[in-house]
Amino acid sequence: MKISAYRLLIAATALVLSVPALAQPGSGGIGSASQGLRTTGAARGIEAVPLEQAIPGRWRIEFRIRNISDDPDATGRWRTVTAEMWLSGSYVNGQIREGDFPGDFNCTIDEHGRCIDGRLRFREDLHDWEDFNFVLDRMGDRAEGWAVFTDRETGAFREYELRMRKR
Repeated sequence: MKISAYRLLIAATALVLSVPALAQPGSGGIGSASQGLRTTGAARGIEAVPLEQAIPGRWRIEFRIRNISDDPDATGRWRTVTAEMWLSGSYVNGQIREGDFPGDFNCTIDEHGRCIDGRLRFREDLHDWEDFNFVLDRMGDRAEGWAVFTDRETGAFREYELRMRKR
């Protein structure tokens, strides 16, 4: 089984984010230098928008091709959708109602705006995507992330960068 460098990076990031001692600032562990995009500007006194205000609303999500096993030369945008997102405790839920591509997603969000352990499924998919994760910025109106879908029958996979913007 061939594992791409990007998939290895995703697995390592997920591991770092799932181990509190490694992900906590000041712990000296992997990732200790950064708490994610929400810390940008903290030294200048810029307060992060509270998650309760940042998450709810309509978001534009652009899926940019990172790697497709069946077409290694593929580049560019795969799909752009609009999703309604809401916060329920430490969970983000989203409903995609875009043309022929409806679906839904959810993930767990921490106080630093890292949405991890996510699940995504478009109506056309036979099963959930393996990865759906993003990190919210300080202003609460943009996020960056990644998503991975693997066809369980063929083993073919598609990796995407996510660019998210609140509308």
